[in-house]
Amino acid sequence: MIDAADRSGGASRHLDLFVALPQVDDTVVRVDSLISEPGTWRVYLRAEPGWRSYSADRNREWPVLSVAAEDDLGGRYLSQFDGSRGDADHEELTLRFLPRLNPLARALTLTFSRANEQVTLELQLP
Repeated sequence: MIDAADRSGGASRHLDLFVALPQVDDTVVRVDSLISEPGTWRVYLRAEPGWRSYSADRNREWPVLSVAAEDDLGGRYLSQFDGSRGDADHEELTLRFLPRLNPLARALTLTFSRANEQVTLELQLP
């Protein structure tokens, strides 16, 4: 029974990517890796100088890009900020996606958006 539960959650997957996206305003984003486990999956990013934009008075903040995903079976996933660390010149951050990655999916498209701009990253899953 425990073995069947593990299969229903899907195998763990780890992709090292190191893909730089086109610059948005003054921010460069690199997609470092994707890690999928039976209960959740995450994308690890590096943003230079950082992942957040601020209002002129610095009272409001928002991400430089929104990120969504879709698998080759039509499943759609929403991202949630899952923490970061960094210094003045860069930020390393994690986005967690819901729901869990379909274990039958063989390809995944990540869509990075801001206003009218979109960049897609097509991934083949092991």
